[in-house]
Amino acid sequence: MLGGSFDAYNALVERYGVEVVRIAEQLNYARYKRKERVTNRIGKYIRAGDCFFLTLTFTDDVLSKTSVETRRKYVRRYLKSLTPCYVGNIDFGKTTEREHYHALVVCAEVVETWKYGFIGIRKLPPTDSDMEAVCRYVAKLSNHAMKENDGVAPRIIYSRPCSALK
Repeated sequence: MLGGSFDAYNALVERYGVEVVRIAEQLNYARYKRKERVTNRIGKYIRAGDCFFLTLTFTDDVLSKTSVETRRKYVRRYLKSLTPCYVGNIDFGKTTEREHYHALVVCAEVVETWKYGFIGIRKLPPTDSDMEAVCRYVAKLSNHAMKENDGVAPRIIYSRPCSALK
């Protein structure tokens, strides 16, 4: 139930109907579980050490000549080429709304071979404060990117579960 308040719940049911409120609760729960899954995976990656936070941008030429799905494939291929352990998501700049991706990868080093634009690389130490900050940030990306996708959360880019990190 929404926040545990019967009055608030009943007011919503009266205004929108039981089915709409039930769907809203399901969507809220799904969002919560998604954030929990991302947090758990990122936590494993950061605790494993050798973790990098990447920002992948595209040149104007690439942005104008490719679709969102094509650029997503470029990001996935690049991340796979670095490591079998990664998670990433699309984001849009605050001022320019420019599309870019953020990713977390577990590998010994990141070679700057991103040929589609600029790559920002930041090595993360395996601390709880870093894990919390990165988890909040990556989970936030879904909600932030929703405004560009008519309220539909974009799929997070995951690697298959890494057996070495279980």
